[in-house]
Amino acid sequence: MLHATTEGDVDFYAYLKAFNVGTPVTLARVLDKHRHLVTSPEQHCPSILAPATVSLRFGVSRRRVIMSIEVIGSIYIRESQEGDFVWMAKQPEHARTLFVFNDNEAQFRAFVDGSAVGLSEGGGNAKIRPLRGETPPRAAGIPTGDRSGYKKLDARTKTVIDEALEIVRKLVETGRYERIIFSRDKHHAYLGAGLFDPAEEVKQYIYDRLMALGSGGAE
Repeated sequence: MLHATTEGDVDFYAYLKAFNVGTPVTLARVLDKHRHLVTSPEQHCPSILAPATVSLRFGVSRRRVIMSIEVIGSIYIRESQEGDFVWMAKQPEHARTLFVFNDNEAQFRAFVDGSAVGLSEGGGNAKIRPLRGETPPRAAGIPTGDRSGYKKLDARTKTVIDEALEIVRKLVETGRYERIIFSRDKHHAYLGAGLFDPAEEVKQYIYDRLMALGSGGAE
């Protein structure tokens, strides 16, 4: 859902037609392109996204449009049901879901460098890795280690994770997705991890940053 808000004396209502065509544009570019369509409080914005809010500021007038996206931590139980990303990606209700899987650093770096190695199927929820090569991407990876899980959230580890989170944030800004789904631990409010077992502080950091995308973290 897009909500127009008032900051100062400015009422800002944008009819975002560009979201109805296939162009991968950021929200700011769409707003700039359709500025002339701003009219009155009676003009309705299209409902394109779901419940939690992500706010983005635009322009010198501090005009703001609030874009909403749902962020879900999904618990894996077994194949062919919710929690199994490969199965979920085939369901029509997930046509506009961005799946965030646990990546390894080497293949994340290969993806960033444009190598096909970064698109090969992995184990666990990384079976969905090839879908990040689709247009638009259906998946994005967050490194949780390299050969084994990260042992601590040091500066280097945080830099790699933040780089991956920035890719997710930019995908959210395109407006193509209704929700983000990632793996949540069965017993705790942090990232679920299977093949790699990163430190709890690493899992907590990734979980918190992903959840923040549903409450203003893309600002």
